[in-house]
Formats: sequence, C-alpha cells, structure tokens
Amino acid sequence: MDSLPKTAMGAVTPSSMSAPTHFIALLWLGKFLTAVGVYLAYDSLKAIHLVQFLFIAKLASTAFMLILQKPLSGRRLSVRQWLSVLRHSAAHVAIQLLWLLGLTLCGPLRSLLVFFQPDIVVITAIAICFGTGKPTPSKSRGVILMVIAVVTLTLLDVDNPMPVPDHPEGFPHTSSVTHAIFYIISLVGVSDHKGGLFLLILAVLCNVAVRSVGRRLAVDIGGGKRLYVISSLLSTLMLLPWAVYSFIVHPIRTEWTSLVVPLALISTILFVLDFYIETYASSKVSELSAGRAIHLAVISSALLLAAVWTHPFTVQLSQTVSPVGMATEDHALTTGVWVSAALLATASFVLTAPNPRGSRGSFVGYTPEGQPLFVFAERTLRDTGQSLMAFARHTLRQILEERDSRWIFYFLCINLAFTFVELLYGTLTNSLGLISDGFHMLFDCTALVMGLVAAVISRWPPSQLFPYGYGRIEVLSGFINGLFLTVVALVVFVESIDRFVDPPEVSTDKLLAVSVAGLLVNLIGILAFQSSHGHSHGGGGSHGHSHGDSTNMRGVFLHVLADTLGSVGVIISSLLIQYFGWLIADPVCSIFIAIMIFLSVIPLLKESVSILMLRTPIGCESQLQEGLSKLLTLEGVLSYSEQHFWQHSSSVLLGMIHVQVSPSANEQKVVQQVGSVFRDRGITNLVVQVEKESFFQHRTGLSASQNQISDIHNDLHKFKQFTFY
Repeated sequence: MDSLPKTAMGAVTPSSMSAPTHFIALLWLGKFLTAVGVYLAYDSLKAIHLVQFLFIAKLASTAFMLILQKPLSGRRLSVRQWLSVLRHSAAHVAIQLLWLLGLTLCGPLRSLLVFFQPDIVVITAIAICFGTGKPTPSKSRGVILMVIAVVTLTLLDVDNPMPVPDHPEGFPHTSSVTHAIFYIISLVGVSDHKGGLFLLILAVLCNVAVRSVGRRLAVDIGGGKRLYVISSLLSTLMLLPWAVYSFIVHPIRTEWTSLVVPLALISTILFVLDFYIETYASSKVSELSAGRAIHLAVISSALLLAAVWTHPFTVQLSQTVSPVGMATEDHALTTGVWVSAALLATASFVLTAPNPRGSRGSFVGYTPEGQPLFVFAERTLRDTGQSLMAFARHTLRQILEERDSRWIFYFLCINLAFTFVELLYGTLTNSLGLISDGFHMLFDCTALVMGLVAAVISRWPPSQLFPYGYGRIEVLSGFINGLFLTVVALVVFVESIDRFVDPPEVSTDKLLAVSVAGLLVNLIGILAFQSSHGHSHGGGGSHGHSHGDSTNMRGVFLHVLADTLGSVGVIISSLLIQYFGWLIADPVCSIFIAIMIFLSVIPLLKESVSILMLRTPIGCESQLQEGLSKLLTLEGVLSYSEQHFWQHSSSVLLGMIHVQVSPSANEQKVVQQVGSVFRDRGITNLVVQVEKESFFQHRTGLSASQNQISDIHNDLHKFKQFTFY
C-alpha cells in the first residue's frame, strides 16, 4: 500500500485512519529492540564511562553508515551548510550526554517512559500550552494527563533511596562535571533517580526542538538520512578529544573483550536500526498513527522488560552480551510507574487523535419560510478551546477580581507555604510529627482548592448547555465540604473514645511550636473568611431570609474553623501532658473538638440539602404566600396554579406560575404586575404563563370529571362577581 495522504496541518484524511498493519508492526518491533538496547546500555554503563560509551557507539555506527549511505559522495555542501550541520551535531552530543546521565540516574524503565516521547506528542502538548495551535478540550485534557503522569512519576515512585549526604551520587567517580551535577541534585534534596527525571525532561524537550530544526536542515542539504550520517560523523569527531582524555583518566572497570559484543549490539540497535526502522515505517503511515504506535510500543516494551529482566532465563540470556561482572538489577514496577504509564498511554491516544474535518448538524425544526433549521453544537463547543496558559491567566484574573475567591486564594497560598516549610523542616530534622502535620495541612488544602474552584466556576456565564449558569456549584461545594467535615468529626470521635479508654504515650517534642504556628495561620483564615462570611449575611433587600449567604464560603469557613479548633485542642492537651502528665487530656480535647465540628456542620448540611432538593427557599414561605394572595387582587386575575419557587444558588431565587385571567385582561400587563409582586419578595427569575378563561376551562375539562367541571365553572363565576361587581 502506498503512503497515506496527509493534510498541511498534520490532520489525516479518513483513508489514513487505517494504517497498514505491517508498517505499524514494524514500528512496534523497532521500538521493542530499542527498549532492549536501552536496558543493555544501562548495564554496560556500570563498567564504562558515559563519554567513552557514547564515543565507541557513535564510532561503530558511523563507520557502518558511512559504508552503507556514502553521504559525502553527493553534492558538495556550502560553508553555511557545514556550520549548520556542525551546530546540529553539537546539540545532539549534548542531548545524548544528558540522556545517558539520566539513564544512569533513574534506570532504563523511567528513561524509556520519559525520554522516548514521539515528536508529534510533545509538539502538540507545547502548542496547546502556549497557544501556538488550535487547542480543543480533548487535547487540553491530554496535556493535563501528561503533566499528572510526570508528577506521579516524581512523587509516587520510590524505587531508589534518598541520597547519602557524605557521598550523594551513590557511586565512586573522578569526573568533576559529574560530581557537580550530582552535588547540585543532592542540594535540592531529591533522590538520584528523581534528579535524573528532570535531566530526561530537559533532554526530551531539547531533542524535539533540535529534530524540528533538523527537518528544515535536511531539506537544505539533501535528505534526512544524509544529515543523520554526517551529523553522526561530526559528533564522533567532537567526542574524540574528550574520549581520549576519559580513557586516560577513567580506566575501564572490566575486561576489554567483554565489552565488544554488548557495545556492538547497542550501537547497532540504538544508533542504526532505530533510526532506519522509524524513518522507513513512519513514511508509510500518517504522522499521528506513527506517533501513537511509537509511544505505546515504548511504554509496553519498557514495562514488559522491567517485569522479565531479572527472570533466570532472561538473566542467562543477557549475560551472554553483558560485560563481565556486571550484575543485572531489578527495575521496580512501583505504583508511580504503573499510574504514570497508564496516564502517558491515555495522553498519547488523546493527543494523536485526528481532529474531525467537520460535524453534522442536528435538526431542530423549520424556519418561518419552511426551510430546515440545524444547529452545530459540537462544532461550537470544540472551537471554544483555548491554550492552557491563556486559560490560567484568565482564571487567575477571575480569582483576583472577586472578594471571596481572592481571600480563598491568598489563604491557600499561605497554607501551602506553611505546609512545605513544615515538610522541609521535618525532613531536615527527621521529625515524624512535623512531617505528619505537613501532610495533614496538605490534605486540608483540598477543601480550599475545591472552594476556590467553586467560587470561580459559579461566575461563569450561562451557556446553551447550562442556561441557568453555574451558580449551584457553590451549593454542591458547601455540601461536599460539610460531608467531609462530618466524616472527619466521626473519625476523630471514634479514635478519641479508643484513646479515652486506653490513653497512649504522647511525645510533645516540637508539637507545641508546630501547633502555635498552625494556629496563627488558621487565625488569619478565620479573620479573612469571617469578614467575607459575615459580609454576605442579610442580603436581599427588605426580605429577611438568609439566602444571600454563600454555602461555599460557609463550608470553607467551617473547615478553617475546624483546623483552628484542632490547633487549640493540641495546644491545650500538649500543655496539660507536658506539665501535669494528664494523658487523658488528648482524647478529651479531641472529643470536644469533634462534637463542636459536628454541631457547626449540621446547619450547613441542612441548608445545602434543602437547596439541592429544590425546597421552597427557607425564610421566604410567608412572603411568598403574601405574594400569592396579592395576585388575586390584580385587575383581570381570576386564579393561579402550578406555583413553584426554589433556590438555585446563594443569591438566585427562581419561580414559575400559571395565572388564569379574564377574557378582557391585558396579558403583558398581567405578566409585568405578577413579576413586580414577586421581585419585591426576592424572586430574581420568574416564568409566568398567562391562560385565558376559555383555555383554562378547556384544558381542565380534558382531565376532569363532569362534577369537577361544574365546580370549576361555579368557582370562576364567583371570581368574576367578586372582581367586577
């Protein structure tokens, strides 16, 4: 099958969606061999310096490709072209050294997951982040999944221990450059393989940039294969002086003869086969299909080899091509690796999905002229995407414009700063209490984040899908915060009962200082949210109900109040234990705090549940009844029915009502008068349906018996006499 058509912007036609199976299989095979080569390279780097390794691999692969490709036999290059290729070669050398250093730090499994990202995936993610492309909501979700994958691999992956302070790099060396890099990583306070992840991320970003520039350079000098071979030749020459110096200073830690086979195999796989297989197969399928296949092949191969690399059969097989005396290591498949791999695979599917060339409209009816009418909601929603940077700037501006969200954001920043100070100080002093309290405060920040998100979303304008807006998200946030605090109160109460029966020993070292610092932080939040919380009371003009109070802010306020009570309880119990030895003070204070939290949350839960259940607004029952009675005094109004009033959000009350009027009544005047009656009573959005007497009798008669029709007719006759005579 011939190569499939591509559009100028990288989108593919429907025929390109079914890529030839054998070319995709060839890509999978090539990337599996690449993964094997990376694992072998990791074992070989234990016996040879990375500069020596890269020079030998480059020398062997370049010699083979010079014979195969004969790049110097074509048209001569100009001085400008040679300088461009030289710069390209120098950049490739730096990137490959970064990659090898990251490989030695965090192993082949993590290196394959991070460094071997297809260009199309990385370029798409960068374009969406910085607004240089046309993002869609699905592509934005793909970028978010990639970011979460990297964060997960950084925080949840604990394959290697923390570095030793006296010798942070963890293995002997004599290179000053390597020592400087390892020392900087140690000063940051992360383990070696986490420092390697940052090097790999830097390397993959630089690699994509260099490869993108190299495509234009390849067109200028006569093709990508020629550029690759000439660049490899210049890279080998650049590495020659450094390699000679390295051979003199850093002797090889094994026999020379044991390195011949593994280095020849590695150079063939990583520097020859990987390039030619990917170049050939990618030219036969669409760029998106190739990128997806490459990424999924790398991820699956990395996980498979990590699972079987230490199997006895695999060990016996790998020892035939590994340096003598180099033991094969176990590459741990941690939770962070599994989660990160799943997120990266999902992000690859999302980011390499072709954009639809068009969408079909939905038939909604006919125009007054009889023409069919369609809507294109899917296309409208798809075209409203924006870059993540623009979205972040717009969201931050929304946060700072409004009082409630601004206070939540400021306190969240203070809380996060104090949290990381606690975690850092606890790690430096090896204090389990400080580390535990730091994670507790980090967990508490989730409530603030939820409140902040709700405060921002609630101000989004109404849309076609959400015609009443997003104000109810505040009620939902308050309800979730209330449930969360209820669970916290119950857990603390149950644990306190157990401790009350059998009080344990409590260490008060550093506990008092941490509690006082936490109390000061929480007092800032209490003052801020009490001002905002009290500012919204009594809203609504002359009516006296409390729907002006934001349930979202009440939930955040109660959460901060619970933390404040917790800090007070810890301070009191610490003093009593330290000076009087009353171990029972800790559970007693905890029980008191749990009861206080539970009692303070009940009103919030009752109010939020009543709003979510569309109850008649609390405190408005009598005023709404007065409004209904006033309707009957309006000119032309005979009766009303189907009256429904509910609270949509903290400041929006909605209602609908059917009004039956006399035949001579002015409908527009009735609608205006009814709206005015209920607007004075706090109803911000009222739907009024006016029904003439004849229509009302006809509609009622369709579902009523003969006796009921007679009664309704008599009632209407009485209304007429009462109104007009």
